[in-house]
Amino acid sequence: MLKKLFYFLIFLIIGGNLFASHLVGGSLGYEYVGKVGVNYRYKLILVVYNNCDAFSQIPLPVPSQNVAVYNHDIAASNPMGGGNKAFVTNVNLLLVDSHFVEPPTSSGCAVGQAVCIYKGVYEATVDLPLSFKGYHLYFTNFARNAAITNLLNPGGTAMSFHAYIPPTLVNNSSPVFSDDPVPFLCINDTVSILNTAIDPDGDQLIFSFVTPMADAATTNPLSWPITPVGYNGGYSTPLPFGAAGYSFIAGATGLTQYMSPALGNYVVAVEIREIRNGQLIGVSRRDLQLLVINCPPNPAPNLSASGGSGTTQYTINECDALTFPITFVDANGDSLSLSTSGQLFDTSFVNPAATIDSLVLGDSTVTANFNWQTSCGTAQALPYLFTVSATDNGCPPKTTNVVYQITVNPPTPPDSISGPPLICQYSNATYTVDTISGFTFNWTITNGNLVSGQGSTSVNVNWPNVGAGTVSVNAVSDCGCPSASIDTTITIIPVPAADAGNDTNVCLGDTIQIGGAPTGPLGTTFLWAPSTNMNNSTIANPLVWPTTTTSYIVTIDNGTCTSMDTIVVTVGSASIDAGNDTSYCVGGSTQLNATGGVTYNWTPSIGLSDTTIANPIANPITTTTYYVTVTDLSGCTGTD
Repeated sequence: MLKKLFYFLIFLIIGGNLFASHLVGGSLGYEYVGKVGVNYRYKLILVVYNNCDAFSQIPLPVPSQNVAVYNHDIAASNPMGGGNKAFVTNVNLLLVDSHFVEPPTSSGCAVGQAVCIYKGVYEATVDLPLSFKGYHLYFTNFARNAAITNLLNPGGTAMSFHAYIPPTLVNNSSPVFSDDPVPFLCINDTVSILNTAIDPDGDQLIFSFVTPMADAATTNPLSWPITPVGYNGGYSTPLPFGAAGYSFIAGATGLTQYMSPALGNYVVAVEIREIRNGQLIGVSRRDLQLLVINCPPNPAPNLSASGGSGTTQYTINECDALTFPITFVDANGDSLSLSTSGQLFDTSFVNPAATIDSLVLGDSTVTANFNWQTSCGTAQALPYLFTVSATDNGCPPKTTNVVYQITVNPPTPPDSISGPPLICQYSNATYTVDTISGFTFNWTITNGNLVSGQGSTSVNVNWPNVGAGTVSVNAVSDCGCPSASIDTTITIIPVPAADAGNDTNVCLGDTIQIGGAPTGPLGTTFLWAPSTNMNNSTIANPLVWPTTTTSYIVTIDNGTCTSMDTIVVTVGSASIDAGNDTSYCVGGSTQLNATGGVTYNWTPSIGLSDTTIANPIANPITTTTYYVTVTDLSGCTGTD
C-alpha cells in the first residue's frame, strides 16, 4: 500500500496507455528525497482512478505511465504564471500499488454495489539540476468517462494533472491526500467528502474548487496555460451540478459537501495552494468524478451538540489539557461506527500526541473521547487538524465527516520594555515590563551586566562598555513554557573626559587661570564650583584669585553624560614678621628674629652677621632700620 501521497507543482506528461472512457479521477505530486551529488532528487507520485464497471474494457491499471518535467520560465513567486514551459525530461513511473475502492456496504443492501473504481499508484525518482525558478510536472491521458454529465464531449476530453516544484533550494514536498473519493453519491442528498491532505513540511494549505484540466495544445514546449475542460450548458466550476445543486469547500480544511438534484456523472477539481512564510510556493490538485445514483431514504448520522461535542474549533494555550467527547447519533436508529485520523495522534509529528478512541461502535449513538495534554513547544501558527467519520449501516451506508481544528497558542510575550534607550558608560539603569499573572520573566543582557531583578518584572543593569547593548526578555509560564522574546537596543555613549588642570599654588592677592588644555571635549558645557573669586563659572578656563586654599570642581556635560574633576589651588600668605623694634648700648649687639618664610634676605647688610638667615646678630654703630624680604613655601614674598 502507498503510505505517503505528496502533491505539489511540477509538470509531468504521462504518455497514455489507459483505454478510452476509463479515467474517473486522480492526482499528481512529489516528495523531496534529498541532494544527490550536484542534483536534487524527487520521488514523483501519480494516482489514477479507473472505471471498472461492467461497461469497461479493462479493469486494471496499466503497468507504467510517463510524466514530463518542464522548466519554470518566470520568478517562482508566481508558479501559475508565465508562458510556455521548456521541456526537460520524461520520467517513466511504475505501478507500485493497485486496489479496488470499495463501495460502502451493509447487510442485505445492494445499492451502489455495481459501482466499480480501481486505483493505481505510480512512482519513480528523478534527479533535477539546481534551479532558481523551479520545475513543472505534467501528466495527460485520454480519455474521460464518456458518460460525464456536466462536460462537453467528455469521451473526447483528456484528463491532465499538474504540479509545481519550487526552486530546488526550497526543500519541499507536496501535500498528501490521505483518502480516496467516494464511489457514489445519492440523489438529493448532501454528502461530505474529506479531501484530507497532510503537508509533510507543515505549510499552510488553502483549498478551493477549480476548473478541471483537459490537455495542453503542445507538449514540447508545454503550452501554457493548460486548456481547461468545457462545461455543458448550465454547469460551471461553482455549479458542477447545475443551478439547483450545491457544492461547498472549506478553504482551511478541504472538507467538501455536494448535493445533486439529478442522476449522472459529474466532474469536480479541488486545488491546494501551499503557503510558506506568507509566500505561495506550490499548487496541486485532485480531479474527481462523482457518480449520482438513486438511493432509498437514509439520513446520515448527525454530530451531537450534547456535552459540547458539537463544537469543532478549540483554542488552548501551551501546557493546557483538552478533553471533550465526540458524539454522533442516527435518526433511523442504525448502528454506527466512528473512525478518526490525523497527525495529531502521531508522536512522530506531535509529542506528546493526542489520544482518541480510534474505532468505536454504537447502537444509534456512538461517542469517542478526545484527550490531549499539551506541552511546551506545542504551539504553532496553524491549527492542528484531525478528522472524524461516522458511518451508519443503513441502505446504503451514509457517512458524515467532520474536521476538527485545535489552535495552540504560545505563552503571551511581554508587550514592551520600558527603560532608557540611551545611557552613559558606567551608569546603571532600570528596565521593566508589565506584569502577566502567573508568569516569571527571563532577562538576557548583552554588553552589560545584570545587577539585580532576574525573574521579576524589573531589572537593574550596569553598562560598563561603550557601543550597542541589548535588553531581552521573555515570559515563562507557571509550567515552564517560554514565550517569544522581545528586546530593545541600548546605545551606550562614553562619558566626556573632564580635566580641571594640575593642582597649583598662588600667592595671596594674585590671579591665575585654571582648567585643562582642554578642560573637556568640544560641544560640552562647563560649570565650576565654588564660583566665588572667579570671573566666569561657565567657561573652560576661568580666572580665580582665592584668599584661602580652595578646591575647585568642574562638571562638564555633553547633553547626556556628565563628568567631574577637581583642582586644588594653594594660597601662599607670606605672613612675615621682622620682629619687634629693639635697642642696645654702644658697643653691644642684638639678635633679630624674622618669621614666616623659608628664605630670608636682610638689608642693609651693615652690622649684620648674616643677611640670609632669619635671626642674624646686629651691631650697627648708629640707629639703623633693617628690612627683611621673606619667601614662603608657596614662593610668595613679603617685606617687613
